[in-house]
Amino acid sequence: MFRILWDNTKYFKKELKSIGYNTGISETPITPILLDTPEKSKELSKLLYEEENIFVQAFSYPVVPKGTDRIRTIVNAHHTKEQLEHALGAFEKIGKRIGAI
Repeated sequence: MFRILWDNTKYFKKELKSIGYNTGISETPITPILLDTPEKSKELSKLLYEEENIFVQAFSYPVVPKGTDRIRTIVNAHHTKEQLEHALGAFEKIGKRIGAI
């Protein structure tokens, strides 16, 4: 299971970057997606849940420093490639729509 967790994590991070997201520096299965405004992080979180049933949390100041607004994602060993692909497609579609990428 440990290997699957890291395979999923590496794949998800790599694909988010290829879509155009800044994932910062993270050496854990927790992958931040850095956004330029609190409004974008909140909107992305809201639309992912409402439209795609994907739950991610938005963090803004004072939880994180000003200008480092983000979405917090995490994958696990039980996520299938199909689930990861669905999430990546949703991040791309909604991210483009709201100008996050």
